[in-house]
Amino acid sequence: MICDETADVTIKERMTFCIRYIEIEGFVTKEDFLVFTELKSNTGTSVAEAIDEELKTLGLNYQYLCGQGYDGGSNMAGRFKGVQALILGKQPLSIYIHCFSHSLNLCVSKSCDTPITRNMVGVVRSVSTFLTASANRNSSIEEAISRLPFTESKKTKLKAMWPTRWVERHDTLITFKELLVPIVTLLDELSSSHETNAETASKPCMFSSAVRRGDFVVALATAANCFSLTLTLSEQPQSPNMDLTAALNHVNVVLEVFNNIRTDSEIEFGSIFEDAVKLAENIGSVIAMPTTISTQTKRDNVPASNAEEYFRRTVFLPVVDRFIAELETRFSHHIAT
Repeated sequence: MICDETADVTIKERMTFCIRYIEIEGFVTKEDFLVFTELKSNTGTSVAEAIDEELKTLGLNYQYLCGQGYDGGSNMAGRFKGVQALILGKQPLSIYIHCFSHSLNLCVSKSCDTPITRNMVGVVRSVSTFLTASANRNSSIEEAISRLPFTESKKTKLKAMWPTRWVERHDTLITFKELLVPIVTLLDELSSSHETNAETASKPCMFSSAVRRGDFVVALATAANCFSLTLTLSEQPQSPNMDLTAALNHVNVVLEVFNNIRTDSEIEFGSIFEDAVKLAENIGSVIAMPTTISTQTKRDNVPASNAEEYFRRTVFLPVVDRFIAELETRFSHHIAT
């Protein structure tokens, strides 16, 4: 059984309850019995009681339960009073699996927690929301894309960024990088237009300055490159025929790729930085190393002889190292299982 909980529009906790089972004829794995149950509270005991009621309603017995999958919250994964512990007390063979997608979600979010990368993600989210929130601006970005035939991207629409689902941000960041030139072109047009709406007139000017910053362009190119490696990792394990062993093999492959990138960091980042420099030139910007002094405390002040070395140490290496550490840590439970 697979469970998750969220609040609906009335701010009431509801639990999604899904049963995955084997059909004896042909031994085909199927998912069924999708139920939405209102929860009185989200404590482990309350959720376990709701699950117990649903199983009774469906006429299912705990003796047939062989696995349970939730997120890693303390109310679900707690060793003593968590849902998985309470269910294990009734059926010791019901192995708890931390949701694979949630584990990857935590890996990606923590890996982008460095200041420069975090700020870049915030700017992308604000710009994406601003341009996609209005039907007029949405059509304007599509028009700007069509007017720039030299854009290599096949994307024609900008995607808004999910607030919590980091694994859904792969497409947003990759698309934003590919469409950066038409995005900047549209922001410049909006900032110089005679728009009477104060929000529409002022925000494009701020956004245009933010996306032209050298650290923003480098962080965007770095994140897009790393996310391109984890994109298949977020898609393939959702296949109905995927099992835990095969999914972990995908993790090990991606982890090996990240370790190789870390070993050859100068060569790997060299191509990323070259791509970032070309991208900056296309939007009328220059990537330069900020001034560093010995008493600097408010930003990264690493020693470097040029801009490439500076951003490799302040942007690229922290993100790659965090990706490696998070993948090894978050999936250690899956390996143990």
